Amino acid sequence: MGGAVPKVSIIIPVLDGADYIDRIVGYLREQTCQDYEVIFVIDSRSSDGSMELAQKYASDNIIVIEETNGPLGISRNTGLDRSRGEFIWFLDCDDRPFPTFLEKMLRIQDKYAADVVGCNFVYSANPDKDFGFDRKYSFKVTVMNSEEAVRARAKERFPVTAWCKIFRKSLLVDNGIRFAKGYCEDIVHTYRTISAADVVCYYDEPLYVYYQHDSSFCNNNINSDKRGQAEQDAYENLDNFDIDRPEGFYKRKALVRIRSSGHMTYRKFKEFAKSPECREMLRRDCKGVPEALWYRVWPTTYYMAIRLFFRMYYYREGRMFTVPERKHDVQEIEETPLPTVENRIPVTLGICAYNEEGNIERTIRSIFRQKCQLIDIVDVLVVSSGSTDRTDEIVESLSKEYPKVKLIRQAKREGKNSAINLLFENKRTEHVVFLNADNIFESAESLDRLLEPFLDDTVGMVGGHPLPTNDPSTLSGYTVQLLWKMHHYVAVQEPKTGELIAFRDIGTRLPSNMQSDEDILRMKLEEKGFRTVYAPYATILNRGPETVSDYLKQRTRVNIGENYLKKMFSYALPTHDYGKLIGAFINSVRELGFHPFRMLAALYLEFYPRIKARLYVMMDKGDMCVWDQVTTTKKL
Repeated sequence: MGGAVPKVSIIIPVLDGADYIDRIVGYLREQTCQDYEVIFVIDSRSSDGSMELAQKYASDNIIVIEETNGPLGISRNTGLDRSRGEFIWFLDCDDRPFPTFLEKMLRIQDKYAADVVGCNFVYSANPDKDFGFDRKYSFKVTVMNSEEAVRARAKERFPVTAWCKIFRKSLLVDNGIRFAKGYCEDIVHTYRTISAADVVCYYDEPLYVYYQHDSSFCNNNINSDKRGQAEQDAYENLDNFDIDRPEGFYKRKALVRIRSSGHMTYRKFKEFAKSPECREMLRRDCKGVPEALWYRVWPTTYYMAIRLFFRMYYYREGRMFTVPERKHDVQEIEETPLPTVENRIPVTLGICAYNEEGNIERTIRSIFRQKCQLIDIVDVLVVSSGSTDRTDEIVESLSKEYPKVKLIRQAKREGKNSAINLLFENKRTEHVVFLNADNIFESAESLDRLLEPFLDDTVGMVGGHPLPTNDPSTLSGYTVQLLWKMHHYVAVQEPKTGELIAFRDIGTRLPSNMQSDEDILRMKLEEKGFRTVYAPYATILNRGPETVSDYLKQRTRVNIGENYLKKMFSYALPTHDYGKLIGAFINSVRELGFHPFRMLAALYLEFYPRIKARLYVMMDKGDMCVWDQVTTTKKL
């Protein structure tokens, strides 16, 4: 199994693990890297023949020793003392490492000179299942210093468990890092090791299956109070060690503690929730945090919610610790090379602008960075509707650099549809593209990808793929990201256009007293027998509202337009199909991560404007063809 001095020492504590010893040895023999030694540390309390079974495998590189002094952490320390390898892997005997675990982890360690390397893992009751992750996802390595690693750990972006990591042995020995006696010993150990490390890596490919079964300590309801209390104690004990404490550390620690209390029985949970220690912690570290307020004021409903969260999501079969990027982040729609064409598609680009001095130059320059392999840009028409800032001046200046840019002045704001009709009067091509003045193309192929479907004569409209730049760690940012990811997943099933569209002009002109421009154009094209398609690789960057009030304002206005469209033309949009929305919501949450408070708040922020808009239209107050600018969307 390797040379005299192995690269890795694999330490496997065993307490009544006879059912798993044959299997774990088999998994290790499948490893594509065989430069290791195995140290079985058998707890003397074992009564199922674990010692005798492990001894059958004893050899030069499989060592079997007995531990008489205590539980898992002590057994790991004993194994560390007997180890010879440069790196240490603390493996649990009932789990499954994938065959490439050691090879890939050691390759990452060597490339980045890492002291600690952690990997993604999957929860499953079927460890031998073929999950097919490599067929669905692309994987990346995140390289961190100690402070960044502690911050990632506090935000649940780096695992707390020891079994999905390899450690440089000298890091543990030189810093005197040992496992504590008791349960949940991984918590303090992980924080101490990443705080002492110079380089920490996280690889988001799942290389390990955490086997969920009833005899496991963490999955056994009999041990729920012990586990919950052990986690509480472990996180509290972090204060006794010299570890990095980046900004927000104590808030994150407090939130993890209240969530961990959800592992307890209801009686123990209530005892902790009402304890002076807990109330002081929340007052000191979580002031103004909605989740903490919920915990303090309505602990019973919080307990019900967190238990449901554990059962339905956290320990869900097949759930990964973190979700890697999909190879085809468009539900397996593969990006193929652009075709070669004899005649490029002539196209006019139209931009409607009002006081866009902060964005219009970037938007126009992003147009002229496009490859234009399939298209020929004839004109870029900018309608400036009553702008009072430097928008007109900037566009005129750019028209000298780019002669295809033409400014069309509209004396006053009369609504977006009125501005679009001006574009129709001045365009010279059948194919037209509309984009907003505060958006920029994300890819140099975005325009080609947007127009590519028109090589099929049955296509009348194509919708692009908006990618918001909002920070998902904020409530408004999470809501915006959730909205556009759901938009994407709905559009994959049934195209829904917005932000970036291309279409054939069949003579349609828009009513100036309405706002739903792309939906009216789509409806008229479909009446003529043309299809609408979604181009997921025609990507464009946008910015959603950054405040709750701005989000509500924008979404109310959009929903008013969509409801008037339905009322006047009986035309239903796919984003009003709640069957599609539920599936899109689930897929989007898998990407963004499960954040109960943000999710509930986002649902409120989306459905409140829908209800308000429906009432508004029922009272027939009139469509918002001219609206107040949402200034926080202008900071792309």
